[in-house]
Amino acid sequence: MKVGDLVRIRRDKLIEIEEQDLAIGIVVAFPPKRRTAVVGRAYSGRVGIRWNDENLRRIDWEPMSWLEVISESR
Repeated sequence: MKVGDLVRIRRDKLIEIEEQDLAIGIVVAFPPKRRTAVVGRAYSGRVGIRWNDENLRRIDWEPMSWLEVISESR
């Protein structure tokens, strides 16, 4: 997974969400490489996503294990 990839929540992680309600997101950030105690706990294993169904200015930090890449960036 890298910046620019299009992603969505993996189907096996869905709880009461219909297929047509799935949002598409774009990977926009990874946590800083330098980890302090707080950053390490808060963002470990997460990636910054901008979803197409919410405020496009907000970045949601989602667990990478919940996401599937549907289109890789170049």
